[in-house]
Amino acid sequence: MDMMAKGFAKVFSDYRERSDKSARKKKDGALRDGIENWTRAMGKGMSISGKAPYKFARTVTRGRGSKQLRRTVRALIPPPLR
Repeated sequence: MDMMAKGFAKVFSDYRERSDKSARKKKDGALRDGIENWTRAMGKGMSISGKAPYKFARTVTRGRGSKQLRRTVRALIPPPLR
């Protein structure tokens, strides 16, 4: 879940940078550009966090003990859901 943490950190750091830049340009720039700053920061952070499900799935299917994990999951899931 390291990717999720990196994504969230990127959102907040990017938002803070953009907000500070807006505030330096105009007196109420941080307030006026707040939504735009937040959505741009979310876009960048989500692009990083979006890789987390793939990395998790890759680790589960290719990592050490993956065959044992798949067998355990298969044993725990009822037959109609397999």
